[in-house]
Amino acid sequence: IQVWIPAQSDSTRVKNKNTRDFVNGKSLLEIKLEQLSKAVAVSNIYVSGNSQDTEEIVTRIGANYIQRPIELLGNEISQKILFQHFFDNTPTSDYVLWVQVTDPFFVDFKGLCAETPPRPYESIVVASTLRKHGFYKDDPINFCFGCCVCFIGFL
Repeated sequence: IQVWIPAQSDSTRVKNKNTRDFVNGKSLLEIKLEQLSKAVAVSNIYVSGNSQDTEEIVTRIGANYIQRPIELLGNEISQKILFQHFFDNTPTSDYVLWVQVTDPFFVDFKGLCAETPPRPYESIVVASTLRKHGFYKDDPINFCFGCCVCFIGFL
């Protein structure tokens, strides 16, 4: 099994989001690589990035760094084109995990790697439920104070 991680540094909202300190002096990329290394051989992890910081983290951990060309940067790049970039730069594999650095909540990669998609499906999608209220600059981001919209069906 191979792991493919897209990790461009040019976020439009958070500068260097994948490589800046996130928690306990570790970046999101370092956290994700450590989680994955408990389930998959590090030599089977491929990170596509475009910064020296990303390359340094990936090579320090022993994973494979793929330099992403400038034409594959930005939020307008389709997943299909990005998949092709990985296909062109990695050995053939029966199974591939497509992992986002920005999801630090999913950690059961060992359990996931033990699964194979049931026929006729060819992929498994992972989602994490987070039941917390989030704030940004003292404003709620996933709820509003005093809103009753969710209770309309019960009135």
